[in-house]
Amino acid sequence: FSSGVIVSPDGLVFTNHHCGFGNIQALATPENDILKNGFVARTQADELPAKGLFVRLLQCTDDITKDVMKAYNKAYKKMMTEKPELTNAEIEKFRSFAIDSICNEIENKYNKKYPKLISEVESYYTGNEFYINIYKQYDDIRLVFAPPQSLGKFGGETDNWMWPRQTCDFSVFRIYSDNNNEPAEYSATNRPLQAKR
Repeated sequence: FSSGVIVSPDGLVFTNHHCGFGNIQALATPENDILKNGFVARTQADELPAKGLFVRLLQCTDDITKDVMKAYNKAYKKMMTEKPELTNAEIEKFRSFAIDSICNEIENKYNKKYPKLISEVESYYTGNEFYINIYKQYDDIRLVFAPPQSLGKFGGETDNWMWPRQTCDFSVFRIYSDNNNEPAEYSATNRPLQAKR
């Protein structure tokens, strides 16, 4: 996963060049090596579908720590009643397995409740807090701009955590949706997402 930001009311998304690299590479051909030479779509009709690329927009986040810990404490009490002689390592292994199972169960509950959305549980603060993030996923994403690889990967830095940064480490895509502004598979009739923000 990579992060990005919507920068226009018609679905333009900026992300890092290295995040879009695989999609840019897949769109390059020997006759038109857009990875090497860069790419710019002068009109929306020139934008290239980036197969396999998707954008998830966060819809909401719920704190589920109490639910996870309540279910875990119940499972822990039962396990300690049945096997009170467990070592600390065995207890930690049980905790990891139990938390994963509980989080999967919560994800499944949310996915049933919101079948058109993606729900994912994440742990924070070394497994002391749990949140479920609910996303709307758009799969019709098109390449709008990419700098030449010589600029996008200038200096050979592999990621944006290496300093100093002296690259054009960005690429631009556009999110497309159906006529109701909802996610849709690629179609020539799709239109740019009308972003709320």
